Amino acid sequence: MDAWYHHMIDTLVEQGVDYFCIAPGSRSAPLVLAAAHHTKITTFVHFDERGLAFHALGYGKATRKPAALIVTSGTAVGNLFPAVIEAFHAHIPLILITADRPPELRGKGSNQTIDQVKLFQSYVHYTVDLPCQDSILPSGYLSSTLAHAAYKAMLGPVHINCMIREGHSNYKHTPCPHVEYINPVQKIDEKILENWKEILSAQKNGAILLGAHAAETPCALNAIYDLAEALGWPVYADILSGARSYPTRAPFVHTSAELGTPEAILHFGDRLVSKELAEWIQSSTPKLYLLVAPHTHLHDPLHKVTHRIICDPKTLCTSLMPLSSSTKPMPLSPPNVLEKRFSESYLMHLIQKTIPEHYALFIANSMPIRDAERFFFPHRKIGPIFANRGASGIDGNIATAYGIAQGLQRPVLAILGDQTFLHDLNSLAMHRHLAHPVIFLVYNNQGGAIFCSLSIGKNPLCETFFTAKHPFTFKGAAETFAIPYYTADSLDTFSEALSSLLSMEKTCLLEVATQINSC
Repeated sequence: MDAWYHHMIDTLVEQGVDYFCIAPGSRSAPLVLAAAHHTKITTFVHFDERGLAFHALGYGKATRKPAALIVTSGTAVGNLFPAVIEAFHAHIPLILITADRPPELRGKGSNQTIDQVKLFQSYVHYTVDLPCQDSILPSGYLSSTLAHAAYKAMLGPVHINCMIREGHSNYKHTPCPHVEYINPVQKIDEKILENWKEILSAQKNGAILLGAHAAETPCALNAIYDLAEALGWPVYADILSGARSYPTRAPFVHTSAELGTPEAILHFGDRLVSKELAEWIQSSTPKLYLLVAPHTHLHDPLHKVTHRIICDPKTLCTSLMPLSSSTKPMPLSPPNVLEKRFSESYLMHLIQKTIPEHYALFIANSMPIRDAERFFFPHRKIGPIFANRGASGIDGNIATAYGIAQGLQRPVLAILGDQTFLHDLNSLAMHRHLAHPVIFLVYNNQGGAIFCSLSIGKNPLCETFFTAKHPFTFKGAAETFAIPYYTADSLDTFSEALSSLLSMEKTCLLEVATQINSC
C-alpha cells in the first residue's frame, strides 16, 4: 500500500475523523485501499455519490464530527454539491476527499476529467489541491495541511482534491510531530455583561425566540430557561431548537400571537421554520432585537436585528445570571387544538404521543416540517429532532436519516412526503449496512401538497406544473430494496401500525395515503 495515502488517512484519524464514506471508483483506489486497511476507522460504502454525501451529512448532524467522503474524479464530484450546499448553510462538519488527475492529464481531453479545483467555490470553508506524492515534499506537509482541513471542517464542508498519478511512488513517510488545534475558551467581558444585564432588566415587555440549534442539551436549555424566568419573558421554541426534545418548565408558548407586541426580542440560535412567526417579527417594531449564535454567519432575513453577540447561547445566559426583573412570568399555554380527522396535521399530533423516548426524529421539508412546527409539542423527553433546513431542499432526505441513525447509534423515525421520497429512492439500499433501524413514515398525497397552500395553488396549471401529480405508490420500491412495507388508511390503523413498528425496531416503510388538500 502506498505510504502517502496511508499517511493521509492516519493524519485525519489523529484529528478525530473516524467515519469514512466511500463510493466505488478507479482513480480513488489508492485512497480507498488506505482507508480499508486502517484499523481505527469505520467505513460505509454506497454506489451513489449524491446519496452518500447526504449520508455523511446526516452523520455530521448527529455527531457534530466530520465524516470523510472519498469519491473518484469527474461527475462523481459534482454529485456531492447538493449535500455540500446543505452542510454549508447548516454549519455541519464534512470533509470531501476527491480523486483527480495529475497536472499532465488536466485540460488534455483525458477521460473522466473535469476541472475540480475550487469546484465548490464559496460553499466550502477550505480547499486544497493536494499535489501528487513526492519525497521532495517536507515531511510535515501532509500533517499540517490535513490537520488544518480537519479543524476548518468543524465549521462546515472542506474540500481536499487529490492529484493521483498511477504507478509506484517514491514517497516515504517520515514521522513528524502531531498537529493539534485548540479552541479558545469563550469569555465575555464583565463590562459588556453588566451593560446587558442593565439593558435587559429595563425591558418590561420582551420575548425569547429559540431558533435552530439554540439548546441541544438539557444544560443549555436550563440556562436559557433560567434567564427567561428571571426576565419573565415568554419563550417560543422552534421545532429544531432542541427545546421540544425535553420537558419544559419555562413560560412556553405555542403560537406567535401569544408573544404580544414586545419592546425587545432575544433570539438564540439560527433561523426559524414558522412562516407565521416570521410575519409576526416583520410586523413587530422592537427597540431591541438581540441575536445570539456561536458563528459569524448573517441570519437576519427581515433586517430586524439591532445587536449581535457571537457566542454560545448557554455561555451568555449563564454569564448574565443572576438577573432581576419585576415582570411576572407568563403561564404555560395549552397546545394547539386540532380537529380529529385523518389528516397529515392530526397524524403529527398522534406521533408526538407515540414516539418512544430513545428514538430520534427526522422531519423532511415541505409540509412535514411545517406540520411539526405547528403541532409537535410532546412536553416530554424524546430523542433529538433533525431536518435539512440549511437550504431546505427535498433531496437526499432518506440518506440523511440513515446517516443520523449511524451517527447516533439509535433508531430514527423519518417523516417524509412522497415527492421527497421519490427524490432519493436509491438511498433505500443503505439499510443493509446499518445496525440501527430507520422507520420511514411516508405521506403519499400523489404530489407536492405545499403548492396548494401557496398563491399558485389557485392557478389551473398548478396540478401539472407544480404539484406534479403522480400515480405512484412505494410498495414496489420497498420490495426492490428488501424493506418490509405497511400501509394505514384510518386513524385507528395508523396508530396501531406506528406503535407496532416503533416497538419492532426494524427498518421498514409505512405508507399513508392522504388527500393533497388535507393540510
